[in-house]
Amino acid sequence: EFSLQQVLPRCWFKLCWHEGAIYALDFDNQIFCWKPGDPATEVRKLLGEGTRVTGINDPGTDCEFIDLSISPTGEIFVADWQNTRLVSFQNGSGRLVLDGLCHNVCCSPNGVLYVLTSEALQKLEGSRLQTVVTFESLPEDPRFSTAMFVTKEEVIYVLDNLNGRVLRFNPAESEPVVVGQIPVEDAPGLA
Repeated sequence: EFSLQQVLPRCWFKLCWHEGAIYALDFDNQIFCWKPGDPATEVRKLLGEGTRVTGINDPGTDCEFIDLSISPTGEIFVADWQNTRLVSFQNGSGRLVLDGLCHNVCCSPNGVLYVLTSEALQKLEGSRLQTVVTFESLPEDPRFSTAMFVTKEEVIYVLDNLNGRVLRFNPAESEPVVVGQIPVEDAPGLA
């Protein structure tokens, strides 16, 4: 058990919201969970050094987590950069979802898992990835960051970090649409 005073000063890499709770991935490959509002709330460490997970190698020793997403059922998906894989954790058990993957993930409110790689935006169908769009088909060379969001209508919003824009990928539209532009002087790494 941890207090919020112990957990909040940590450097967070990724935050997710699920059923009224905040799930946080820190730079030490640990995942914590707490319900906001009450400073005395219990903070649980779900993954990291000292936690026991069956079904996968100890996730705290040989991994570098770069992204986190949670399905509507509470399954936690984590992209492991070090081992180029996607793993999931639920109820103290871990499993390998995909091998050869090392980028960003986002689960829609409907439970569809989307994966962002350097070449394409894809979705998980069973144990295989299905391409939604390849980046070579886009008009400008995108450089996506860790920011990706999916609506319940399966409309996907992704931050194109290099070009300072937000793209929308809508199944009802034939082409991705730029829905936001960050002024170059304000965009991190673009000035």
